[in-house]
Amino acid sequence: MTPDEALIEYLGALGAERGLARNTVTAYRGDLRPYVATLVDSGRSDITMVATDDVDRFVTGLRNSSLAPSTVSRKISAVRGFHRFLVAEDLAANDPTGSLASPKRVAGLPKALSVEDVLRLLAAPDRSTTLGRRDSALVEFL
Repeated sequence: MTPDEALIEYLGALGAERGLARNTVTAYRGDLRPYVATLVDSGRSDITMVATDDVDRFVTGLRNSSLAPSTVSRKISAVRGFHRFLVAEDLAANDPTGSLASPKRVAGLPKALSVEDVLRLLAAPDRSTTLGRRDSALVEFL
C-alpha cells in the first residue's frame, strides 16, 4: 500500500469509525499531507518501508521550521496516530514513531485580574452572615 493510499484509509477511518467531524479530518489531512509527501519524495513507495529515520527527518524539519511548538506537537501527534492505526489494522508490521518524543510545551503566564474584577470579588461575600465573613476572609487571604 502506498503512503497516499494509507493516508486515505486512515482519514476514512477517522471519519467513519471514530466519528470525527469533517473539519477535524480536514485538519488531520493538512497535518499529514506534508509527511506523506516527504515519504514519497524519499522513495518510500510502500508504507511498510517507512523507518524511524524517515520519521526523524520529518520531525527535524518541523522543529527547524518557524512553526509554533504547539503546531509541531500537533503534527507529531498526527504522524504517531497514523502509524498506530496502520499497525492496529495490520497494514504495517512496526511503528516507526515508537521512540519519538514530543516537544515540551511552554506554559504561558497566568492572566491577572483587573482592579475592577478584584474589587468586585472582594465585595461579593455577604458579610452580615457567618459564611459571608468566612468567604470574605478567604478571598482577602487569596
